[in-house]
Amino acid sequence: MLRGIPRPSAVEAVEQVIVRRVRVVTAGTIVQGPDIALPAGFTVSIRQRRHAAPRTGYVGFSRNAVTNTETRVEMENNDSIGVRISNFKEAWFDATVDNTDFEVMAVR
Repeated sequence: MLRGIPRPSAVEAVEQVIVRRVRVVTAGTIVQGPDIALPAGFTVSIRQRRHAAPRTGYVGFSRNAVTNTETRVEMENNDSIGVRISNFKEAWFDATVDNTDFEVMAVR
């Protein structure tokens, strides 16, 4: 104990992180996130990875949403968003340039 603050147990002190890459190989071809269920308590971030050339990526939360300009999130290099989802497969991706990469990260 440090000045009245209890020391976290070994389990509490370990941060859990799940990271997956999603690649849109062919621009205009919708890609679903990987099927990884997330236990309660995880915070999810989606980031478009940095690329040498500018490119626009899209994230939606249904197959139809990612193609609709009013229901998708438009991203550029290194942009990120925080979302509440229970499975990475709830996110859908597309891009304007082939081989656009995204990172899907969950932290607890």
